Amino acid sequence: MTTLLWVTDPHFNFLSASSWRKVLHRLAEYPQEVPLVITGDIAESRDFSRYLKELEQDRNVYFVLGNHDFYGDSIAATRDHARSRPGYLEWRNEPVRLSDTACLVGVDGWYDFNEGAGADTQLRMSDWELITDFRDAPMLSIAKMSALLAKQSAKLALKKLELAFAKYKIVYLATHVPPFLGASLSPRRLPSDKDWAPVMVNTALGHALCSAAEFADKSVHVLCGHTHTKASLHVTESVQVSAGRANYGEVFIEELKHE
Repeated sequence: MTTLLWVTDPHFNFLSASSWRKVLHRLAEYPQEVPLVITGDIAESRDFSRYLKELEQDRNVYFVLGNHDFYGDSIAATRDHARSRPGYLEWRNEPVRLSDTACLVGVDGWYDFNEGAGADTQLRMSDWELITDFRDAPMLSIAKMSALLAKQSAKLALKKLELAFAKYKIVYLATHVPPFLGASLSPRRLPSDKDWAPVMVNTALGHALCSAAEFADKSVHVLCGHTHTKASLHVTESVQVSAGRANYGEVFIEELKHE
C-alpha cells in the first residue's frame, strides 16, 4: 500500500498551464488519503504558495523549502510566508503520522561548503544574487551564512528525530540538500566534483543523522533533491538517503511504501 507520494524540485513555475493541469490529473489518480511531500524548489518566493494551495484541495501536502523557493526575497520573509500553509514541515515540531509505525518530519536544510573546494569554489550560484541575504556579499560571508543555515537545520532535524523516535520505528525525513556526498550525484551519476560539492551537500545534517543512528531498532529514510539526479545511499543499517530525479519542465511522482 502506498504510504506517501514524493516529488522533489518540481519548479512548477517552469510548467505551462497545460502541463500543470496534467500534474494535477496524475495526482488525482492516487487515493486522496495518501499525502504528498515536496522536498523543495517548488517555485519561487512570490508564487510557491499558490501552487501549494491548489494541490491542497485534494490531499494533505507537506513540504520543505529549497534554495529556489527563496528567490526574490529574504530567507526569513520567505519562511514567514511558508508558515501560512498548513504543511510546512520546517515549522512543524510534531511528526506527521503516516501509519502506526511510520511518520514524516522535515527541515529545509542548506549546503555548507564543507565538501570539495569549499569557499574557493569557482561555481557561482544564482542564489547569491536572487536571495537578498546573500546579494553583494563576499564569498567568505556567503560560506559562513550557509554553514550557519546548515547547522541550524541539523540541530532542528535531530530534535525532530528524537521526538519522532519516541512514537515511531520508521521516520521519513524530508529536506532539500543531500546530507552525504555519496547521495549527491552529477547528471553523469558521478559524485559532485570539487566545485559543485560545496553547494550540493549539507554535511552538518549528515553528522546529525549519524548520531541519531544510535537509536536501536529505528530507521531514518531521508528524502531530498537539489541535484536533480536520482541516487540511493545506505549510510548505516539505520540510515538511508534517497535523492529524487528532477528536470525543468517535468514533474516526477514517486510512491513510497513500507511494511
